[in-house]
Amino acid sequence: YSPDAPVRLHKVHGSLDWAMEIDPHRQVPVMKDLHGEIAQQPWVVVGDREKLATEGPTLELMQHAADALERSDHLVIAGYGFGDDHINHMIRNWLERDSTRSVGLIEPQWSYPDDRSFRGRLGRLYGEQWDHADQSRRATRVQGFPGTAAEMLGVALARPEVDTSLAVDIEVMDQKPSGWDLDVTVRLTGTPLWRVGFSADQARCEIHAEAGRVETIYGATQYLDRWEAGEQIRITIRTGSLPRTGWQLHVEGHDLVSTIRRSLMLADLEITREP
Repeated sequence: YSPDAPVRLHKVHGSLDWAMEIDPHRQVPVMKDLHGEIAQQPWVVVGDREKLATEGPTLELMQHAADALERSDHLVIAGYGFGDDHINHMIRNWLERDSTRSVGLIEPQWSYPDDRSFRGRLGRLYGEQWDHADQSRRATRVQGFPGTAAEMLGVALARPEVDTSLAVDIEVMDQKPSGWDLDVTVRLTGTPLWRVGFSADQARCEIHAEAGRVETIYGATQYLDRWEAGEQIRITIRTGSLPRTGWQLHVEGHDLVSTIRRSLMLADLEITREP
């Protein structure tokens, strides 16, 4: 540890420089910090249900972590699954106390968290959100960085500004009518999306993509697992009747921290059905 070090690491769980010893005066076990010495029988402090018990150094280490967090305005998280409520509360309260504070999430294998998870709520409340009805921007306080810590730690620590060009947009590249159906080719611009769903008013959407990327339920297409920026996807809109003013295609997906929604009004191609 050095006060001049550019990065300071605080270990909350586990240790090889703590040892349990017997106090010769009171005959009770005490936890001893060896200050760099090698313990003959090191005591590993991991915690379970008694993680916040008064015995042991965990509460003291938590206080050190809280103090360090309070002196900071940017937190980078890598390898933490948000499974400890007391740490989650610390992060949430720290964010609430100052609107200039931000969090970077490094995710080597990303999966979309629902709103029931703390990570999902964190992204929903503090992450960037775009909506088809209101594309106004809010300050991004939670950013996602796909990759490993070795790849993304420097980028996440740099606290990069959000590029407004990354706002998600969807372009219609082609439309081809076929009977009462409509084949549409759309292209994604901006940032990649995960778990992307397509729907249309009073119609059913069928996604055409390579095997393994489309999730189906009872044989019906439900979601596109991942949609890369610049990639074109073909969708068939199947309906039992002709639309009066053209189809409206609804798209919903997720980036690392937000829910993204877009609606596209497709042109009325004056489709007629053969008798």
